[in-house]
Amino acid sequence: IPAKKISTNKNIFIKIKKFFNTNELSNFENAAFFNNSKVKRLQYKWHKESSYYKTKSDIITLWYPWINNANKNNGTMIMAKDSHKKNFEYRVIKKKNHLTQMEINERNFKSRDMVYCNLKLGDAVIFSSKCAHKTGNNLTNKSRITMISRYTDCETIINNL
Repeated sequence: IPAKKISTNKNIFIKIKKFFNTNELSNFENAAFFNNSKVKRLQYKWHKESSYYKTKSDIITLWYPWINNANKNNGTMIMAKDSHKKNFEYRVIKKKNHLTQMEINERNFKSRDMVYCNLKLGDAVIFSSKCAHKTGNNLTNKSRITMISRYTDCETIINNL
């Protein structure tokens, strides 16, 4: 099923509309993420989406495995418990041919606070732009492919950095 069809699924839209308390919802971004142990430039460090999108409203992300399951061995997303309740300083890191990082220092997170998003095909995680997360280390020789869809209320203008 195409990612756009999943991102506009009626049941998903209903859940996200409840969060925003609106019937007007914008699915403004859909993308694929690859995690391969040989490609370090695609590894996101600890960050929050709110650092990338400067809006008054929250942004909700739907994250799910695409071709294979996502687990601790193939570099699933790691989230920090209760991180949506805290503000963290971050530094902007730009390198040629790399992803721009809005990196939060790893010392802010303890291993007991880390949640590995182990998902089977058909599972998904929905999270706020205020939740800190990072890419896990892929310990296999295969790429882990996941998809994201991002949503906000229709009145929000997205200002990417």
